[in-house]
Amino acid sequence: MLRTTEEVKTRQIAEEIRHPTDGRIRREAQIPTGAVGLITAPAQADHVIRNGQADLVLLAREMLRDPYWPLRAARELGHAISWPVQYVRAAPAGSVARPAASLPRITGRLTEQQAVVLR
Repeated sequence: MLRTTEEVKTRQIAEEIRHPTDGRIRREAQIPTGAVGLITAPAQADHVIRNGQADLVLLAREMLRDPYWPLRAARELGHAISWPVQYVRAAPAGSVARPAASLPRITGRLTEQQAVVLR
């Protein structure tokens, strides 16, 4: 995806600021942490998780720009995942469809939730 010069500068500044504290809060506070801000590439998100810099990567604007980011990221990182049935025709070659959801199972769970709310 093409980026403007301003976006590239902003990303460089953010990475310079973020790197000194990557993982420090997670290690010292011993609590789960999330990384957020200017994470757009699957390899970048993978790097954060694999190096223990955070337990979770949060994608905000990038998910608005590319709602299929998780599917694209899996492909770029070499992970085979199943696609929603209705998307398989547009999926990369060799993609498999997800099994259809069990309607009786879903309906049963909804009924259980409604019963709890009505009590």
